[in-house]
Amino acid sequence: MKILHIGKFYPPFHGGMENFLRDLVQAQQAKGLDVRVLVHNHRGHKTVIDRDGEVGVVAVGTFGSLFFTPVSPAFRSVLKQQLAEFQPDIMHLHMPNPSAFWVMTLASAKKIPWVLHWHSDVVSSALDWRVKTAFRFYRPLEQALLKRAGSVIATSPPYLQSSVPLAKWRDKCVVIPLGMGEHRLVVSSQPEAGDWVETGLRVLAIGRLTYYKGFEYLVRAAASLPSVQINLLGRGERQRE
Repeated sequence: MKILHIGKFYPPFHGGMENFLRDLVQAQQAKGLDVRVLVHNHRGHKTVIDRDGEVGVVAVGTFGSLFFTPVSPAFRSVLKQQLAEFQPDIMHLHMPNPSAFWVMTLASAKKIPWVLHWHSDVVSSALDWRVKTAFRFYRPLEQALLKRAGSVIATSPPYLQSSVPLAKWRDKCVVIPLGMGEHRLVVSSQPEAGDWVETGLRVLAIGRLTYYKGFEYLVRAAASLPSVQINLLGRGERQRE
């Protein structure tokens, strides 16, 4: 079976979706499936065709980003080319990723079953009117993609129940928790205490330091409580705040 994954980026780009995508395709390849990945090139405007072990990776050139979305004029044409060349049996779309909407414009893509991997909802921003305006155009396309998909993978039961975009499509949703490749799990028999306090609540928070992660609410809540320590790990535009 041939599977074409469509994602936003791919390692060495740092991100939770990207690391999961790599672990997933490597596991599928190890099971004997023929896997290829189509993503954006986070390093420049050239389209790069490479391999990650036995997995083919096609990274389409980008010209910056707009509203957290890679600007990639060639994505549709490269997608069409990959469909003709690779001839996948299934397309696995990792959302959110506006470039995945191009599948709805290609006759060759409509002949193939789609699986949507719902990593997270896209939330309208009350802080940036430009993002709020763009969201009005995004939501109808998102719903059209969900309508056409054969199956939707949600990452947890609470997420499935609380997701507004998935509310109409729960009958085609299945919950599959996110996994991690065993090679990335390092367990120490002698854990180090580091700078943790000896008593009280200790919170380890990991994620991209951006407004929609909501880490500021965690920090404010901890500041009002005694004996709470937070270790926040991540990078992003709010790293210096």
